[in-house]
Amino acid sequence: MNNNKTILAMFLATCLGVFSTSASATVVDIDLNDFFADLSVVVEADGSSAKISEDACCASVILSNDPSFFDPNVIIPSAGALLKFDYDFTEGTDNDDEFFAAVLDGSGLSILGFELTLDATTNGSISWDISSLVGPLGLHFQLDSFENPFDSSIHLASMVTVSNVRIETPDVPIPPVTGLMFLSLVWLNIARRSRKVNKLLNK
Repeated sequence: MNNNKTILAMFLATCLGVFSTSASATVVDIDLNDFFADLSVVVEADGSSAKISEDACCASVILSNDPSFFDPNVIIPSAGALLKFDYDFTEGTDNDDEFFAAVLDGSGLSILGFELTLDATTNGSISWDISSLVGPLGLHFQLDSFENPFDSSIHLASMVTVSNVRIETPDVPIPPVTGLMFLSLVWLNIARRSRKVNKLLNK
């Protein structure tokens, strides 16, 4: 009987550890190949990253996934959903340029509160909680040049790399109490069967 109690204690302790661990997240990568890209945008073959380079022909260079134009791979928000991406912005020497990113709603208009504007060399990561939004949503990246592209003294050297664009949604863990109640019922069932077997063996 003591052995059963020891096994039960170890069993419940192990299960408590399993059920009380922090929730993991489901990650859905967004393929940048599905985005509209200007000519000076180079998207990696696997769609994991894109380099947006300044272009003498365009004041703005765009990489965009716009629901209003029926672009594929639109973003559908859900409970707890986080929109994440990494960026590495390099502004050319003596240039006056900006990197802009925003979430788009179904009409193609940017949603206030989900915008990023950078006007100096920097890098980092963005995490936007989009769980309160209603889809479908799009994502817009833009590199703006504010100098005269035909001025020979200006070098068109600004660029930005966008990578690891993804949606992360936390998995819902089983509450520890609920999990332990279920496992306790399983244990009781095993214990009852064990008693029946012991009675039959002792006859």
